[in-house]
Formats: sequence, C-alpha cells, structure tokens
Amino acid sequence: MSLTEETVKKRINKYLSEAGLKRGTGVCAAFSGGPDSTALLFLLREIAEQSDFYLCAGYVEHGIRPFKERAGELRAVQQICEKLGVALFSIYLPPGLVERTARKEGGIEAAARTLRYMYLKRVLQYTNSSYIATGHTRDDQLETIMMRFFQGSGISGLRGMGVMEPPLLRPIIDLSREDVLHILMNNSLTFSTDSTNSETDYLRNSVRHNLIPAVRRIFPKVDDSIRLLRKKMVSAEEVLKDLEIEEIRISSDGLSARYDHNRFFQYPFYIRIRLLYNLFNSWFPDCRLRLPYRFLASLCEKASESTKHIYGQGYGFRMERIGTELFWSLTVVHAKKNSYLYKVQPGLIDLDVNLKVLVQKNTGNEEIKDLISSVCLRVSEYQLPCIIRSPREGDTIHLNGKFKKVKELIGGEDRFKTEKHHVVIIEDRSKIRAVVQIGNTFNVFRSTGETDSEDGACVYRLDFLSTKQSGEEM
Repeated sequence: MSLTEETVKKRINKYLSEAGLKRGTGVCAAFSGGPDSTALLFLLREIAEQSDFYLCAGYVEHGIRPFKERAGELRAVQQICEKLGVALFSIYLPPGLVERTARKEGGIEAAARTLRYMYLKRVLQYTNSSYIATGHTRDDQLETIMMRFFQGSGISGLRGMGVMEPPLLRPIIDLSREDVLHILMNNSLTFSTDSTNSETDYLRNSVRHNLIPAVRRIFPKVDDSIRLLRKKMVSAEEVLKDLEIEEIRISSDGLSARYDHNRFFQYPFYIRIRLLYNLFNSWFPDCRLRLPYRFLASLCEKASESTKHIYGQGYGFRMERIGTELFWSLTVVHAKKNSYLYKVQPGLIDLDVNLKVLVQKNTGNEEIKDLISSVCLRVSEYQLPCIIRSPREGDTIHLNGKFKKVKELIGGEDRFKTEKHHVVIIEDRSKIRAVVQIGNTFNVFRSTGETDSEDGACVYRLDFLSTKQSGEEM
C-alpha cells in the first residue's frame, strides 16, 4: 500500500470523526462510475470495514445521454459495486425531466444536480444514513472558486466547498485528479467516462477545458494560490460571524420581522446584507431561491430620514421603515393588482381583502379530502417549501403530457391581464402543483407530470374563502 493511500485514509478517518459519524450509522456515496467517485467508494469501503459504519452507493441516471452509453455505464457501476461488495441504490430519471427542470433551475447542470441530491437524500432516509459522500476533488474546488470569482461572488462564495456541509461530506476534497488516478491504478480499479464531460457547452466543462489551462499557463502555481485564497476567505468568514452580535428576531408567524431602524444601519454595510440573507434563509431553509446581491445592496445602501419609507420590494421580499422600526415581509403587498407570496403552513392567509385561504395540516392517519372549494396537497419533505403566490408571465403547468401556459388556461393574454387576480398558483420546489381559478366557478388545474407523493411528510388542505357577499362578482 502506498504512503499516499495510507495518508488519504487517515485524513478521511479524521473527517469522518469530525463529522460525528458513529459506529452503526451510515454513509451513502454519490456514485457515477467515474474515476473520482470510484476512488471515493473504494477508500470508504476500506475504512468502513475497520470503522463499522454502513456504506452504500447511490447512482442517478439522468437520462440525457444516448441509451447505449447509459446502458454501458450502468453495467460498469453494477460491476464495481459487486466487486467492492457495496449495496447499490439506483434511479433512472425519465428522458426530458432534467431539461424541463432546467427551466426553473437556470440550466442543465443545476437541474441535474438538484434532482440528483433530491434522490440521494431519499436514500439517506431509507438507509438511516447520516451523510452523502461526494467525490469532489481539489480540481473541482479550483473550478468552483474560479467560476464564483468571475460571477462576482463575495467572501462566502470564495470559500469554495467545505469538507462538511451537512448532509454533504467531501472526504477526498484534498486529492488531485492525479492522486485519484494513482489510487485506481494501484488497485486495478476500472471506471467509466461520461461523454458529456467533454462538452464545453456546460459551464463547468468550459472552465475545466478552456479557462483553467489558460490560467495555469500564466500562473503556474494557481492551485496553491487558490488554496491560500480559500484559507483567507474562511478566516474572514469566521470574523464576520463574530461581528454578527445580534440576530434579527423573527416574529411568531415566521413570515415577517422587525428590527430597530437606526441600529440596523449602524452595522457595517456587508453585515447588513448578511443579516438579510440569514433572515430570508431562516424563512425558507430549503428554498433554492437566492436573493440577488444587487437587490439587497439597494435595500441596505442608505438609511432614510423619513419615518415612513419603503426601501424596496421584489423577489417576494419587502423592506420598509415605519416610525423607529424596520419591517420585512414575504408579502409584497395586500392588493389584487399587485403580487403576493406566502409559505404554505397552517393558518389563515389573506390574499386580498376579498379572498382568504385556510390552510390545515393533517397530523394523524386520517386523509384530508378535497371539498368543492379546496385543494388537497401531499408534499414530500424534499419538495418543501410549498408556496402560494400570484401568477407570473410565463408560468406553465404540466397537463396531459405537455406543458400548458397558465394564461392560455384562463383565456389568453388579454384575459390574463384582467383576470389574473382571480388566479392562484400553488408551487413546491420542483414545479407548479396546481393552478386555482376563482370566480363564478371554482376551477383547479392539477399538474399531471407526477402524482402527489406517496411518501409525503406533509398533507395540506387549502380552503379558499371568499368574503364577498353571495351574488357579488369576485
């Protein structure tokens, strides 16, 4: 056994110990059959035998490559797991799902990653495991930081990927790809190659094949420099956390907050922005929506002397001063002609002065049924948060095998402009689940792309209550 391999195992053992992994618990290795994940699976298998923790592999086939290549990769994945004696959990995403998800996620790469981790988290639950171990290496770290640098990221982004970001664990983040290939060769391990890795249409691949080689020619020690930069950013992040002496107190409903106006603007500018990030993330801990820096910067830039001032609103987020206090809310405004956004949770939601939604959650075994003016939702934990919001231009819902524009459902562009305040969108992390049209009749258009999840952690019923008198037009 080489010294490099022995050193690597000691380092992984150290990371597992720091992660609090105990005997009898488990780790799911994100496995693609490629060189990095194969080396990861091999090293974890060697350590698992000595440390007595359960190890399994999770394989996600995204359905975006030619069938022949996918079938070959699956055979390779099964053979490697069989050779190493590791249980394999596999899922095959239907062709087109990644592309459809990419519309919301901002690209194929982001969509594939979201769907992959969504499934791997289910493997964690099924196997009662603690971490998803990924095969990210030092080269991946370099690519990530370079991408974030050119995208204008701040200190948090330039920290790169940490070893532990529960439930993710990156045990071989210190290894280079050369180290990985050396381990594979020494142990006679084969691996498969994904043809999409060479396609420079994807951002990471373009950075890997075009940008990094050019930077290395000009800055031969860029790898060492990036590691040093990451250390500095981690240290700076620790200092900033210490400076965040007081947390913004969130009101009991979890959807609004208040804080002393002058005290907030006495904080350094960067701290103000971090506090708003923290506030939004505390409301939606699993939400993929990331508030743009420029938007938050415009809110935090300068204190208003007026005792009644709206700093700004957008992305379902509003900030205003009333008297000596600052107020934040996820509701943009309580008016039909404007937009709203609410988190679906038990209670009464006022969409406008004429329409309310009563949200009930089933806490027992009895099923909640749809009524004439209600919508029942079964939502898996990995699909939360679920929101109720006003319709937007370009909204689509999957009906009968194809995507349909919401404005077409309610009669076209002209009617959409005049009737959209009669339309309510119900959406979770993956898609629009239902479109509700309220007027003289109550219509519900449910997504037919997937049925309500059978393993849902939450069952809600949304009752739409009109406060208009009988016979009045909505």
